[in-house]
Amino acid sequence: MTTREHDPSFAEPEHFRSGAEPPHMITAAFDDFGDAEDAVEELVDEGFSTDRISVLLSQETRSQVLEIHPELREEKGHILAQTVELDVENQALKGAGVGSAVGGTLGAAAAAVAAVGTSLVIPGLGIVVAGPLAAALAGAGAGGAAGTIIGALTGAGMDELRAKKFERLVKDGHVIVGARALTAPEQRTIERVLVDNGGELVRRD
Repeated sequence: MTTREHDPSFAEPEHFRSGAEPPHMITAAFDDFGDAEDAVEELVDEGFSTDRISVLLSQETRSQVLEIHPELREEKGHILAQTVELDVENQALKGAGVGSAVGGTLGAAAAAVAAVGTSLVIPGLGIVVAGPLAAALAGAGAGGAAGTIIGALTGAGMDELRAKKFERLVKDGHVIVGARALTAPEQRTIERVLVDNGGELVRRD
């Protein structure tokens, strides 16, 4: 495991200390899928619902993990099990759990992702994403014309410099985990859980 790193730019802004809902998630990168999985499980144990937790990894990393642990394909609710595919060109989702294709706007597709509680595969970007970030990426058209992980992440609200760093990490096999905090104590809990489980570059986006 690499040295755990806390981003020095992580700060608690004034509106957040006042108790108002922050606009973005707290995210971290993990160089081991098992550690990322442990962080998600601990966040759930701490009372964070899964619809507030996001996970992002490459399709290659997903395939490698499933090759070692094929039983995860059958584990109901697991982020590597059921997936649907985002068809940006036709603004639809295709895959198990949503029938053949869900037409309409990508906003509707985003809602469908949340409804089926599954992971979203974006073939053009080579990524798999679960949680509210999946809905954000679907709603943003997965980066639109940019067609990159950077475009997808910035479209979902992440600053470009951090998105570039995360793109490199995802391509190198890292897993991104994020959770949305509604209060300052929740922010501190998320940060602690991410760091304790080996998360790097922990920061509120």
